[in-house]
Amino acid sequence: MTTLMKNWLWRIPVGLILLVVVLAVVRAVSERGDTGGISFRTAAVTRADVIQSVTANGELAAVKTVQVGCQVSGMIKELLVDYNSVVTNGQVIARLDPATFEQNLAQADAELATAKAALELAEVNFRRAEALHREKLIAESEFDKTQAELSQSRANVKMREASLNRARVDLERTTITAPIDGVVITRTVNVGQTVAANFNTPTLFLIANDLRKMRIETKVSEADVGGVKPGQPVTFTVDAFPDRTFTGQVTMVRYAATMEQNVVNYTTLVEVNNDDLELRPTMTANATIITRQSRNVLRVPNAALRFTPPAGAWLPTDTTASATAEATNPRTVYLAKQRDENGRVRTQLETVSVKTGITDGSFTEILEGLGEGQPVVTAALTTSASKQSASKGSVFLTGGGGSGGPPR
Repeated sequence: MTTLMKNWLWRIPVGLILLVVVLAVVRAVSERGDTGGISFRTAAVTRADVIQSVTANGELAAVKTVQVGCQVSGMIKELLVDYNSVVTNGQVIARLDPATFEQNLAQADAELATAKAALELAEVNFRRAEALHREKLIAESEFDKTQAELSQSRANVKMREASLNRARVDLERTTITAPIDGVVITRTVNVGQTVAANFNTPTLFLIANDLRKMRIETKVSEADVGGVKPGQPVTFTVDAFPDRTFTGQVTMVRYAATMEQNVVNYTTLVEVNNDDLELRPTMTANATIITRQSRNVLRVPNAALRFTPPAGAWLPTDTTASATAEATNPRTVYLAKQRDENGRVRTQLETVSVKTGITDGSFTEILEGLGEGQPVVTAALTTSASKQSASKGSVFLTGGGGSGGPPR
C-alpha cells in the first residue's frame, strides 16, 4: 500500500467524525428553536374605556365684547371707570372737554336766529310784492325775484336748524356711555390725553359682556374636522391651572377655512362656563374634543394590530380559515400559545381576525374576535432584547422554529 493511499484512509474516519459532530450541533440548535433566539412580547386583552379625540389649541374670549370709542375729537377730561370695573348699559364712563362743542352749539343757535329773521323779512317782501303784482304795479321779473328770495330764506332756516342739531349731537358725544352691561377689560386712554377721530374711531375701552360665559376659538385641521360636530364634549387645560381640567361644548364649526403654514384649519367655537371667574380672556387653552367614546369595552394595544411575524416564527400549517377571515376583515392579531411537541414546549402563533372599533391612539376597541385576558403578541424580540426585557419585567414567550411563515 502506497503512502498516498494510507493518507486518504486515515482522513476518511476523521471526516466522518467531523460530519457527526456537525450534525449533532445542527440538531442541538434545531432543538433550541433555530430562530436566532426569537421571543414575543405579549399583552392581555383588557376591558376599559376607549375615547377618540381631537386636540387643538385656542384662546379664551368673552362671548361678546365691544370696543368703546368716541366719534368726536377732543381731550379726555374725566374717566369714571378703570380696569375690571363693572358697568351697565347707558352708564357714563368718560367725558371729553366740551368747551369747543358748547361754542359750536351757541354759534349754530345764533346762525339759526339770523336765518329766521331773514325769513321773516323775505315773507314781508313777498306779501308786498304779491299785492303790487296783482295791481300790475311791478314787473313780473321783480315779483319772481321776491318769490325766489322767500324760498331761499326758508331753505336757509332748515340748513341752520340742521347745523344746530349737529352741534347738539357733537356736544352729547363728548359724554361716553357703556353700550352693554359687562366688565371693562381694557382702558387705552388717560385723563388729559387728546384723541382724534378724523379718520378712524379711537378705542377708549374694551368691555366684555359677561365673563361667566366664555368661549374658545380653536383651529382644527382639515384632517380632523370631519369628526367634529356641535354638541360634542370638550376638556381643556390652561397654564394658569395646570392641575385642573375644565369642560366645555362645541357650539359651531365654521365653514370658512384659514391657511396657516400651508395647513388648512377650520375655526371651532367651544362654549365654556366660567361661574367662578377663574378663566380670563386671552388665556391659551389646550383643548381635547371628544369625537367618539366607548365605555367598558375590550381593547388591545395598537402595536398588536401592527405586528407582523418574523421569518422563522412557528405558525399553523393550515391557514386557510385565517386567510378567508382576513379577506372579509383586514385586521389581524396573533395569539401566542404554548405547544408540547415531542416533550419540548414551543410557542406557536395563532392568527385571529378581529373586528375593530374606535381608537384613542394607543388602544383600539375590539368588537369581535377576542376575549378578555387573551395574550396578543405586540412585538418580536431577539435573544439580547429578550434578556433586557426580562430584566425590566416585560412579559414575553419564547418562540420555536419550524415550518410555516407569515400568512400575509
